[in-house]
Amino acid sequence: MAVCSNSSTDQNISTLPLAYLNGKIIFHTYTSYINAATTGNSHLFLFDLGQCSLKGSSLSCQKARQIDQPNWNIVAPMNANFSPDGKSIVFTAEHAVPNGNGNYYWNIYSYQLGTSALPQPIVNNLNGKDRNEDPKFSMDGTEIIFSHNYQIASVPWQPTTSQTIFIETVKGLSVSKQLSMPYLSPNNTQFAFAATIPNEPISPRVMYTDGNSGKTAQLDSGYSYYPIARSNGSLIYINWPLYTTKPKQARKKVA
Repeated sequence: MAVCSNSSTDQNISTLPLAYLNGKIIFHTYTSYINAATTGNSHLFLFDLGQCSLKGSSLSCQKARQIDQPNWNIVAPMNANFSPDGKSIVFTAEHAVPNGNGNYYWNIYSYQLGTSALPQPIVNNLNGKDRNEDPKFSMDGTEIIFSHNYQIASVPWQPTTSQTIFIETVKGLSVSKQLSMPYLSPNNTQFAFAATIPNEPISPRVMYTDGNSGKTAQLDSGYSYYPIARSNGSLIYINWPLYTTKPKQARKKVA
């Protein structure tokens, strides 16, 4: 299986057993995050590993399939996450504010894969005053955690009903109010998230808390994004060293 490490060295694809070439990957592409709404150049794609075949060190696969459609009436879908049963996804997208002179707002949506149903907003945001983004399912599929106006929030999961928002408790953190990219631990008692450190507003860091004691772990320098909390207490996240042209790297740390 693929091995996580602090090294950026690629693992040879030929060392992966065929048994691991299954499942699906959902991802997004865009040419510019800043202009994603006005240009409409962000799209969701579904990649089926089950359609791949391995020949020596070469992997042959079918093309990824675009998920979002023009009749969804939203733009810039991104940051999708599978439900535990694989039947639904949640994601962030922008929608034009009614009578908002072309302004857009971020909200979170759910979509049932393989159906003709349109995506449904998970929370109501018709006036465009709130910023909701980065939704992730809990491991048991009972709730969705997300960023709500740069706070960590959650809602019970029901596929077709907008829910009441619950603000999660984050105590004892010496960070600014810009909290985002939350990810629940497998037992739903902890969550990892990215936060902007005071006096370093352009440098998000991965933090980790249990919500009660305010325990945190500051990991690495530079830009760190999208932490994933694992059952063994470690985090997987993306790190990009500050002020360099070095590529983004996947990292693993024990919090």
